[in-house]
Amino acid sequence: MNMDRSTLKGSSLTYPLYSASEVQKHEGEAAISVGLSLWDLMQRAGNAAYLALRSRWPLATNILVLCGRGNNGGDGFVLGRLALSEELQVTLCQVGHSEQSAGDAAKAKAAFMAAGGEVTGWQPELLAKADVIVDAMLGTGAKGPLRSPFDEVIACINNAGVPVLAIDIPSGMNADTGWVESYAVHATATICFVGRKLGLFTGSAADHVGELQFNDLGIGAAFDGLVESCVGLVRRQTFNPLIAPRSKVSHKGDYGRVSLVGGDQSYAGALVLAARAALRAGAGLIATITHPGHQAVMLAQQPELMCLESAESDELVENRLNWADVVVVGPGLGRRSWGLQHLQATLQQPQPLVVDADALNLLAAMPDIPYRNNWVLTPHPGEAARLLGCDIEEVEQDRYAAVRALQKKLGGVVVLKGPGTLIYDGQQLAVATVGNPGMASGGMGDILCGIIAALIAQGLTISDAAALAVCIHGDAADMATIMGERGTCATDLLPHIRTLVNP
Repeated sequence: MNMDRSTLKGSSLTYPLYSASEVQKHEGEAAISVGLSLWDLMQRAGNAAYLALRSRWPLATNILVLCGRGNNGGDGFVLGRLALSEELQVTLCQVGHSEQSAGDAAKAKAAFMAAGGEVTGWQPELLAKADVIVDAMLGTGAKGPLRSPFDEVIACINNAGVPVLAIDIPSGMNADTGWVESYAVHATATICFVGRKLGLFTGSAADHVGELQFNDLGIGAAFDGLVESCVGLVRRQTFNPLIAPRSKVSHKGDYGRVSLVGGDQSYAGALVLAARAALRAGAGLIATITHPGHQAVMLAQQPELMCLESAESDELVENRLNWADVVVVGPGLGRRSWGLQHLQATLQQPQPLVVDADALNLLAAMPDIPYRNNWVLTPHPGEAARLLGCDIEEVEQDRYAAVRALQKKLGGVVVLKGPGTLIYDGQQLAVATVGNPGMASGGMGDILCGIIAALIAQGLTISDAAALAVCIHGDAADMATIMGERGTCATDLLPHIRTLVNP
């Protein structure tokens, strides 16, 4: 079996993601290489934003443009001038210190005023007549707590009930992390330029970005050639060659053996969910190692399972672990002595491991957490915080830094769950934006670790298996919520998993 963890190559990442500083540093050079100036880029950005506005809200006639003093505000001035040229009603408010506009932003402001536009100061009453608000206040370089008057303005925008188009980034959101310190604009749509910013795709961004559009302003290829990114979006379809149709002469032994360890007293359901997901994701043979008294309920739920009841780790447990190509530990494991004993037995195994739930919590409590290259760890932010010895807010403030710290500390592949799940193998960092709030229910993590194990058992590297499993998991949840997100159960994903592993 291929245990290489470093095969999540750039070709698996559909779009590269960049930090705000990378874009700011290299966009000028990219523009010059194709014969453009930064002023030309501002014109293109303002025009792209205006076309996005007209496409999204074709009947809007009253446009409120809120500009800051920097280049983000300059884009807003260009948009305002174009709206004036088509005889729309434009109210342009410069928020903050209007006299401090400089460079191209000041030039764009002058062009707007020369076209007949007027610039006013902030007044909450301006929101009442707006059909659409354009957020061009704080660009991608803004970080830290909001200063007055931006905090007041953003609070008013969010309470106005008026659609919002954010230019490049919703004001108040960190462009590199997606973290919101205090307030951030809840945009209906966001248009991003030149390079897709890291913060638009994970964490709090899901509540603020809205419909995301991208325009490279005609310099995308030149920019990508200047900046090598090891972070990118990942999509299930890019992995389809790895799950090609099966040979007509194949048998169950060709598709791997998975052992799952967990299900302490009262927690059999979690292990059943993981085992059922592994079956639906295509593993050939599935065995469970669980607390005494669970065999009957497990086999009633899924008779294809081989179920071993274990009061304590012994030779039978060791044999069942040795039998497997990959071992899952954690679903329903609990934090009592039974769970710890079975985790310790599992950690002695040389084959790939998938570690989830209470197995992560037990690891975090160990004085010396082991490091290994052939495991997949799947923490949610709370488990990640315990493993790192910090609080949950620190994890969420910079999910990219957290997943890198976890992988550096523990090895293998780390899957940091949550909106914009992050998958990091020490070289490439994949971001999966699939899934929805209907997944906020018990058992979803058990389903994910079962899918990961099944894909490893079928021969995928642990990096590819983790990334593809996250995509299948999220896509299945999106399919399962066609009737609505509220009330979605983990078992609702199972038939869709089977569909998705047969592209």
